[in-house]
Amino acid sequence: MMLALRQRFTAALLFLPVGIVVLTLFTAGTTLLLASATVFFRDVRHLTEVLLQVLLYLSPILYDVAQLGSRGNWWFRVFRLELRLNPMSYLVPLFRDPVYYGRIPSLSSLGIACGCAVAMLLLGYGVFVRLEPRHIHHF
Repeated sequence: MMLALRQRFTAALLFLPVGIVVLTLFTAGTTLLLASATVFFRDVRHLTEVLLQVLLYLSPILYDVAQLGSRGNWWFRVFRLELRLNPMSYLVPLFRDPVYYGRIPSLSSLGIACGCAVAMLLLGYGVFVRLEPRHIHHF
């Protein structure tokens, strides 16, 4: 990938395993939460597919938040609020900064990403453990 992007190897790339661990924790929590919901509501599977596509465009994956600038439109303020509340806004820089910019992500971005990941893991695990006895009856 580094050859395709014509980027040189930097020490910041050694940070990528940290990003992978944080993303794995977030994904595990989300998976546990959605798995429990899918047992009781079969349409969650189909709704998840649609929501993931929407999340792709609402997350700063295809663009950098710094590129947006500041506009005074009401819809732009709503979009900036959505970006601040979107956990992907803090997870994506864990990969973008080392690969594209050759720098380690900011401490605030890392802290918020870790907090979101741990919170999602605890929420997903808590819901899964609480509903697990009822899973077999609905399956």
